[in-house]
Amino acid sequence: MPGPNTTIEMKGIASVLSSTRLEVPLHQRVFTWTEEVQELLEDVGEAFNRKREDYFLGSLVIIAAREGGRPNVLDGQQRLAVISLLLAGIADQFHDRGDERRSQEVRSQYLTTFDIREGTERPQLKLNHIDDAYFRSILMRGATEPEHGATDSHRRLWEARQSISNWLSNKLDKISDSINWLAEFTEYLTHSAYVIYFTVPDDANAFLIFETMNDRGLDLSIADLLKNYLLGRAGEDTQTVLGQWTTAIASLGAYGGENLFKVFLRHFWSSKYGLVREKELYRNMKLRIATSANVMDFADELAHNSYFYAAILSPEHEFWSEASLRTRERIRTLSLLGLEQYRPMLLSALAHLQPGELENLLRLVIGWNVRLLIVGGLGGGAMENHYCELGKAIRNGELKSVKEIANRAKSFIPNDTIFRDSFASAYISKAYLARYYLRTLERQASGEPQPELVPNADPAELNLEHVLPERPAEDSWHQFNEDDRRAYTKRLGNMLLLKEKMNSKLRNGPFDDKREVYKSSDLLLTKKVAEFDGWNKATIDERQNYLADLAVKAWSIKP
Repeated sequence: MPGPNTTIEMKGIASVLSSTRLEVPLHQRVFTWTEEVQELLEDVGEAFNRKREDYFLGSLVIIAAREGGRPNVLDGQQRLAVISLLLAGIADQFHDRGDERRSQEVRSQYLTTFDIREGTERPQLKLNHIDDAYFRSILMRGATEPEHGATDSHRRLWEARQSISNWLSNKLDKISDSINWLAEFTEYLTHSAYVIYFTVPDDANAFLIFETMNDRGLDLSIADLLKNYLLGRAGEDTQTVLGQWTTAIASLGAYGGENLFKVFLRHFWSSKYGLVREKELYRNMKLRIATSANVMDFADELAHNSYFYAAILSPEHEFWSEASLRTRERIRTLSLLGLEQYRPMLLSALAHLQPGELENLLRLVIGWNVRLLIVGGLGGGAMENHYCELGKAIRNGELKSVKEIANRAKSFIPNDTIFRDSFASAYISKAYLARYYLRTLERQASGEPQPELVPNADPAELNLEHVLPERPAEDSWHQFNEDDRRAYTKRLGNMLLLKEKMNSKLRNGPFDDKREVYKSSDLLLTKKVAEFDGWNKATIDERQNYLADLAVKAWSIKP
């Protein structure tokens, strides 16, 4: 439950702006909304048209004002900014219809107040340091488009202003008494388009709110909370810490932006201290980052490790510019497998191992991940916990070489016997994995080096074929009953690779018709299928046992 100093109120969203001078913390994220602006307008407009029924706009989380300051908006700044722009648009519409008194009243009630001492208008809502000046300018009548080269957030603010103007104009074109409609709509935003308004004494209590609510702000607020916490304790190093934070965000920007950044934060922290769940992350960090010196050290590590984390995500990253093609292909293969649990360990390795050690480690990690995928039984959380413990041991200097890491990993990686037995009966439902497994085994059977690399990820060039078809033609495949088909169709022993133009003619036909095409294939494993006289459960088992023997060699875990 929220803490004892937390207050909870129901307020109309426009009344929030009229009653409280709010501020987005100085270094909060910028304005990000695009299509959400139109969605909000349509939703509020429809609710207003339905006999002015109440409309719920979610929650606002506000940190109480510190001495001499404004309350800080921790969650809800995007909605408040859009409603402010909507009220500015309403003021413009009053003006355009000759009602200057109402136009000025909207501005003075909801958008700005006049500071008698300073003789200037003060906004009711201040955005962050990047957006605030431009946001103030477009609240005014006669707002202009941002200059060429302006930030993306300024462009989004301008587009929101234009969308609102167009939406209001389209509405009012259909209204005979436009002045009355504008007045009623303003009242509706003040009293009936409401939010749950949380006021909390500090950011730790704010996080309790996020933990107890299924609010759409959760994904990004952990990062926002941490940033504000760091900057609040950075002292005279605030700009340096902000610069390091910005560097970390920029490092990952091309690979997933803010949502990925949250994942990175957890993986980085887990690589240092062991597995930490998302809901525990912020509090765990606060306990360990208590002083300004801690903040500086953490900010440096954050920027440094975000660079390595980006390298894990892409073989094209500059970190690999001097690495071998084989090393880069191993990074690509790890991405193909679709797991994330290994990343904390690999993050530690990139930060601490010599470049020459990384190529061999990547080969091992591919083998480990394939074995874990095939054998199963080790849930994602347990798997990640083991990898995090390896990462922690690498960072603290306990594990200094690939050989030492591999020896420690033996405690949870399936050995050859377990892997072979599991592979011999593996049921593969994901086509991309089946295609990767078969092409790797093809390379192993052909004696090619490094068979575990991604050999061909293009499904248009090598197509996955089920010998026993997923949808058999009528009057064929009677040797399999319905239960057999479900059990054997997606067994790896029943799958092979073909050129797509061949496969299109044969997909659902009988085995005898397919065998001649298999025989002409230049793929060794496909050609070998043609050596069978028929296709049944026993032949599938026999072939998959042969593939299992190859698999032990293809995904070797010897350092």
